[in-house]
Amino acid sequence: MSAPPSGPRESGPRDDGFVQAVRDAVDLVDLARDYTQVEKRGARYKGLCPFHKEKTPSFSIDPERGLYYCFGCGAGGDAIRFHMQLTGDDFPLALESLARRFGVPIPERRGDTSGVQEQSRVLEAAAEFFVRQLDRHAAPLEYLRRRQVPSEAYRALGVGYAPDAWRELLGALQGRFSEQLLESAGLVARSAKSGRPYDRFRHRLVFPIHSTSGRLVGFGGRTLGDDPAKYVNTAETDSFRKSQLLYNLHRARPKIRESGRVLLVEGYFDVLGAQLCGIDWVVASMGTALTEQQAKLLSRYAGEVILGYDGDRAGEEASRKALRILLRSGVAVRRARFPAGQDPDSLRLEEGPEAVRGYVDGAVDALELELARRGPETVADPRLRAAAAGELRELLEVVPDTVLRYSYGERAARHLGLPVEVFWRSRGASSAVRQGAAEPAEANVAPEARSSMEARILHLLLWLGRDALGARELPAADLFGDADCRELYRAFAAAVEADGMHGGDEQGPALDAALVQQGLPPASSAQGLLARLLAAPPEGVRDGEALTLLGTLAAKGALVRQRALQAELFAAQERGDADRVEQILAELAELRRRRHGARR
Repeated sequence: MSAPPSGPRESGPRDDGFVQAVRDAVDLVDLARDYTQVEKRGARYKGLCPFHKEKTPSFSIDPERGLYYCFGCGAGGDAIRFHMQLTGDDFPLALESLARRFGVPIPERRGDTSGVQEQSRVLEAAAEFFVRQLDRHAAPLEYLRRRQVPSEAYRALGVGYAPDAWRELLGALQGRFSEQLLESAGLVARSAKSGRPYDRFRHRLVFPIHSTSGRLVGFGGRTLGDDPAKYVNTAETDSFRKSQLLYNLHRARPKIRESGRVLLVEGYFDVLGAQLCGIDWVVASMGTALTEQQAKLLSRYAGEVILGYDGDRAGEEASRKALRILLRSGVAVRRARFPAGQDPDSLRLEEGPEAVRGYVDGAVDALELELARRGPETVADPRLRAAAAGELRELLEVVPDTVLRYSYGERAARHLGLPVEVFWRSRGASSAVRQGAAEPAEANVAPEARSSMEARILHLLLWLGRDALGARELPAADLFGDADCRELYRAFAAAVEADGMHGGDEQGPALDAALVQQGLPPASSAQGLLARLLAAPPEGVRDGEALTLLGTLAAKGALVRQRALQAELFAAQERGDADRVEQILAELAELRRRRHGARR
């Protein structure tokens, strides 16, 4: 899975009430069923995780609290975070998308003329304009007829037409929307000489482009004239970033998840052609080189990507570049080897839908194709063999699965006539890769151990409440070094202050978890931590464990602070800052006093 959005982008003073209204309205089980099958198991719903590939269900939903958690990959949080992680929408867009779906009124943003709502309105108006124009002009309809595209097919995709004029769209929408808004939505450009606005799309078939959640974000236009720019897209905006979008993903997503594979093609007509051949699990990278963000999107929904690029030299090269990116995202990669000069749509027109389906069904393992490119002449020449080993090794090093990486390494070594140890042994290949294992990062061990300890303390506090602390008061939040743990602890402490804290048991936490949840930033990673800790009661609880861990945590924190002060003391002495030296010595003395007092 791709990495989740780093955090919410605030959308104004309306957030608190609106966010809670959305949380209350969303049915998380219904939302999750767009991406995976879940079944009721006791008070929870369980199923295969939509965030990573697995065979045994480890994804759990708590419908009462509106939280989800995966015991396999650790993904967790509320419904807003769920939507953000799976669609790539930022916080305001996720809120508005969920509000529309579950019937929550969306407050107007006063004074906002360039925000998401206004841009959505202008894009929808443009889409309606383009569709109307298609029915009024013979040229685009004749073009579609020649390409044997039935009306139901192009209407299902919302295809339209931009007339062969400089200000047709501008004139149609100018009375309803400002020029500034039309320009910010990527529909209008300005002349470098006169500064006058003009339509960006002219004499083109227009394909609407949507985000993963189905929100219209822009357009792609295919010229019907002699314009050297065969395809033109909406100008880059906050909503339209082509490197982060895949054409048709919002429609194909259910079929992709159902089949476990996706056909990746280059352009809009390739998608249309594949659909007319009965392949409805197809998306397009819109003619550009595949990006890391697009590969991560694909890996969310499919375990296998079939490359359906053109059968020419450019298509071969694009496939090889895409292979490395896709392997890094953890998916299997195959290639449909269309005949020279053919793409899915041209092959459909020339040989029929059965031929396209045959090439797709017969797609070959893309790594095997890379091996086959290095023929007997490569193995016979020591220099060529060494170069091939280096190229294949670099390709395989990005495969995240250890067993898969090692297995392909064995196959590559055998193909080149090399012992597998020699294949992996080279300048730039890490010992971890040669051994087929991930190299531990020693610098992260201590922080992870501390974070684990802090999470355990929170787990005990959430479920055992007052029983976990005995007579001790709640500690200060700055005791927690991990940002998510500190955020969750602050929300927990505020909930305790509001509602009191009592003892809990295996049947439920010690206080109303909704109070804790309300104290956390919406869709934050701390929401995921809360979901994980509420998914099951703590196991193997020892008497006084929370107090012992708090003492250990405090001691570790004091040691870290002591080392920082000692370094600062040296610097203060070097620059002759007597006042700061005195302050540091006093703080070090206080730390020693606390430590000795704790030991007694």
